Parts: sequence; structure tokens; C-alpha cells
Amino acid sequence: MSKRLTERYDVERIRLKPETEESHRRLIAIIDTLRPGGSTYHILAQTPDNDSELIVVLIDDQAVVSFELALSLSIPQEVKIYTFDEYRHAIGQGRSRILLDLAAQAGRTG
Repeated sequence: MSKRLTERYDVERIRLKPETEESHRRLIAIIDTLRPGGSTYHILAQTPDNDSELIVVLIDDQAVVSFELALSLSIPQEVKIYTFDEYRHAIGQGRSRILLDLAAQAGRTG
């Protein structure tokens, strides 16, 4: 498989690493207020805007949390929580689903 293709589906790159990254610790603290109890987190999407960003995170292989985070605040807004199956069905086929499935598999193995 070509390097470009394998990088596209490298779930280790999208895994939050609280043990080494302060920004990841802060983000996990925010996520835990919305859905506590996770141990493995993968960022499925992070879309910056002028004054906020949309963040979509897979928690373990159980749930997906989507929220907007204002750059000046650490209070999430427009929060949506999906089960894994609901989110998987909603995104349909393609790259997003492949990445979701690989991240879920990595979440199961810890």
C-alpha cells in the first residue's frame, strides 16, 4: 500500500494522547463532562471557523460526540451524542466510515 494511502487511514495520528499533550488533556476533560467514562479518544473531524471549531470525537468504540468549541471559551455548544451505530449509519460509505471503523478497532484494543 502506498505511503499516502496508509497515512490517510493512520488512526494513531488522530488518537488523543493525554500523557504527552497538554491540549489533549484539556480536550479530554471537556469531552468527559459530556460523556464520562472513556479511555480511548480519536478525533474524527476538527473544523476550525473564525471564532470556534467543530470537533467530532470517537470515544472508545462506543459513542461519538460532536460539539462546537468557542476559541475564547472552554464550554462546548451544540452538543450531539451518538451511539457508534447511529453515527456509522449517518455518515454512510467512504473514507469517513473506513476511518471510523479503524479507529473503533483501535479503541477496542486499547
